[in-house]
Amino acid sequence: MKNEKILRKIETKPTLSNHYRNGNSVSNLNGNNPTTNELKTQEPQRMKQKKCAIVKSMLEIIKSLK
Repeated sequence: MKNEKILRKIETKPTLSNHYRNGNSVSNLNGNNPTTNELKTQEPQRMKQKKCAIVKSMLEIIKSLK
């Protein structure tokens, strides 16, 4: 009896549409995504800034040793 109720619920669930309200389909999700692209470009910049800061501090230490 319990299995029949579950099966009935599953059968009555509508299938998910591949289209969204703005007309984009799921396949468009694999294209250019500004959010992920922005994150990809920001990460190397942050690493560069950190490396520059480390190098600058190392140079300061070396200068102070002379």
